[in-house]
Amino acid sequence: MEPVQEFKVGDVVMLKSGGPRMTVTAVKDGFATVTWANAVESICRDGFPFGALKLVSTLPTGTVTDQKKRPTKEVIAPTAKIGMS
Repeated sequence: MEPVQEFKVGDVVMLKSGGPRMTVTAVKDGFATVTWANAVESICRDGFPFGALKLVSTLPTGTVTDQKKRPTKEVIAPTAKIGMS
């Protein structure tokens, strides 16, 4: 049996059985709370034991995160031709 990996807030993980990439938002007593966007871009949240997860990527050491910031989609407005006849 392989040792159970520890996770920290900010790690990107996925279930060992597959599925979407999820971001660890909290850890406690061998469980990780994770969030992810589903296919219709709704935010989902759930918790899993460390043993069910595998690490995909991690934040570099010293990275500061601001939990108040949320990702935004860039909207590009079409350009209008004004004064052209």
